[in-house]
Amino acid sequence: MSDRQGPSHGGVPHGGARYRGGPQLWLEHPGRRRLGDGTLAPLVRTGLVTGIALGPAGLSRALSADPAAYLPQLGGLPRTVTAASAVRALLVEDARRAAALLGRTRCPDVGRPDVDRLGEGSDGAREAAVSVPLDPALAHDAGRTVVEARTLCEAVGSPRLLVRIPATAAGLTAMGDCLAEGIGVDASPVFSPDRFGQVADAMRTGLARAGAAGGDPSRIPTAVTYCTGGLDTEAAWYLERCGDRRALELRGEVAVAGARLAHESWRRSGVRPPRLVWCTGSVPASAHAIRCGLRLSAPGTAHLVSEVTAAMVPEAGGAPAADRVSGRYDEARRVLRTLEQLGIGHCALTERLEGDTLARLSASWQELTWQVAASLRSHERTRQRA
Repeated sequence: MSDRQGPSHGGVPHGGARYRGGPQLWLEHPGRRRLGDGTLAPLVRTGLVTGIALGPAGLSRALSADPAAYLPQLGGLPRTVTAASAVRALLVEDARRAAALLGRTRCPDVGRPDVDRLGEGSDGAREAAVSVPLDPALAHDAGRTVVEARTLCEAVGSPRLLVRIPATAAGLTAMGDCLAEGIGVDASPVFSPDRFGQVADAMRTGLARAGAAGGDPSRIPTAVTYCTGGLDTEAAWYLERCGDRRALELRGEVAVAGARLAHESWRRSGVRPPRLVWCTGSVPASAHAIRCGLRLSAPGTAHLVSEVTAAMVPEAGGAPAADRVSGRYDEARRVLRTLEQLGIGHCALTERLEGDTLARLSASWQELTWQVAASLRSHERTRQRA
């Protein structure tokens, strides 16, 4: 079954049963029709899915697989609309529908990492969230990022909204400014525990500013999407060439080690740290990405997955998944310390990966813009012939 078709969710818990199998899931952009046809409702109602992350690649897939679902909105846009404005309009409408789908679903308070399942009326439970990106071209412009975040927040009009901002130097500034204004933030992508620490500091500062201005920081949602995809591949290239037997032991270990140390920082981030969302790969998930995800099972965290992957999660009931992160911090430190002893800098690897990921996001956004422009031209030709 392809991601485009979407699963039937036959093995997903239904009715009033609550999912108790482990970390919650965030869905990658399901597409317009899936957001409204009711097939995702069981995933949400049972508490398995507590977030939805929209993005240019997901929207592009949805437009290709089911253009009819977006045709009414595209046809209703002004003839003078630019492709960039149309992309924003499509994302805003999908965000509204995602927020409506999530409804009143509440996920565990990540300020209490010992809580690993949903419960009716759980103290401190948080609203489910919708993460929406800005144009990656703004990644190095804090001022324009904040302006666009305000516009997006006003257009979506949901307290569940998280504006996704890259963790660049300018992005860190923008995160603090957005939070100070009461705008929820999802820092993404983050690839290292050092970068996670910088993000956590920026978020604390922004929330403190919001409180000083009379706002309620506890009502401002925050999240960090920590990515492991690609890091082990990047590290392997160097490990295979260093000629040290210790290098063989580190293959496939670097990404998880960094993530576990970020988790350690997350647990120490205060009473109400940001939601921590693991992103171990792209659609479709590779075998290595799935293994990373299993090794990052931990209470209070979530995993960003495709709809197909979500449908593979076991039914509700049974014991919660084992915590494979807490208590393994010393082991993670040994991995990164050995990496440095071999002359391979973890920070250098992750910084290069951050740059490459931003470049791919920018290319994906540009391709989506071209795709939407082509759709607008096609619709205009159809309208002229009618």
